[in-house]
Order: sequence, then C-alpha cells, then structure tokens
Amino acid sequence: MRIYKKRTTKNKIKQNIERLVKTLLAFIGILFLLNCGIEKLKTIDLSATSKKVIILDNSINDGEVIPQPPAVEALPYVEPATNGEAEASPAVQENKVEEEIKKVFGEQACLAIAIAKCESKLETDRIGDGHLAFDYNGETLGESIGVFQIRTGGKEKNGNIWSRPKALGMTVEQFKNEMKDYKKNIEYAKQIFDRSGNFGKWTCYTDKGYLSYL
Repeated sequence: MRIYKKRTTKNKIKQNIERLVKTLLAFIGILFLLNCGIEKLKTIDLSATSKKVIILDNSINDGEVIPQPPAVEALPYVEPATNGEAEASPAVQENKVEEEIKKVFGEQACLAIAIAKCESKLETDRIGDGHLAFDYNGETLGESIGVFQIRTGGKEKNGNIWSRPKALGMTVEQFKNEMKDYKKNIEYAKQIFDRSGNFGKWTCYTDKGYLSYL
C-alpha cells in the first residue's frame, strides 16, 4: 500500500509540474505577441497624420478653398471598324454556315452538312489540296477552297486542263476570294450537285469519310 501511495504522489507531482510548464510557455508566448504588437505600433508615424488633419481644419476655418482635381471629360465611345458585319465567333460562324446549307440543299442538307464538315470543318477560308496544285498560265490551279472545298481546276487523265475561274471569266485569285464567301461557296456546291445528281465529286463522299459526321 505504501509503495502504491508513493507512486501516486509522484505522478501527481509530475502532472503538476507539466501543467506549470505549459502555463509558463503560454504566458511567455502571450508576452512575445504583445511585444511584437507594441513594436509595430512604434513604427506608425501618428504625428504626421495628426498634422495633416490640423492643416485641413485650419484651411477650412480660414475660409480657404481647397483646390479640387480637374474633372476628367469622358471620351466618346467609338465603334470598332468593321467591314459591314461584326466578326463572328467560330461557333456562331458554324451555325450560320449550317443554316445556309439547310436553306440551299433542302432535303439533302443533312448529308451535305456532313460532307462539308468532313471536307473543311466548315471553315470558310480553308485552302486544301495543295499537293494537287500546279502552275498554269502564270497562275496556280488545283487548290480547293472554302466550306465545300471547291477545286479551282485540275488535270484530266488525258492531260487536258480544266479551270473553273476561266469558265467564269475570272482570275484564279478572284475565284478563290469568291469561294471564301460561304454563301457563294454553298451555292456553287449546289450547282455541282445538281449537274451530277449526287455528291460523287467530293472525296469525303466517295471514301465514306462523311459518315463520321452524321
């Protein structure tokens, strides 16, 4: 029993010492924080602030007018320069192209849109088939332009050369600019479709690439 009581007393003493140490450490921490706060307060120049207030009060009492900064006149809003139509975002542009294809192709619109997406991703200024391009009379024929990738011209197997710009009385550059206008491009594609009766003039149709866009 005596041994147990001695152990219990030692434990109590140990616990009391631990509590005292913790209390001292907490007290030292509080003192340290207070000291830091006092040091920061010492760095603030309260006299300068009070002087400014006194000067302001004196000027008001003496009837002096405190000068105000000059008013800034708002500049008039100027509309950004455009070519008659604001530039559309890619998503809006795609919607416009699809709506035009629906209007022009009617019942064939679903298939026509899939072919156009396969050919150009509906990019109105897409120029493709550069590997088929060749020089002819000082111009470059063979490239495909716009939404439906309308070819400017080409070579037949027998060596004959055909040129869409020439047939329309245009230069190649003029024809390319025309075909970058999505409405004219779609209308021209419809003419090709009507003449052949199908979409066989487009590689994306003959090799079934359009199926991925249905």
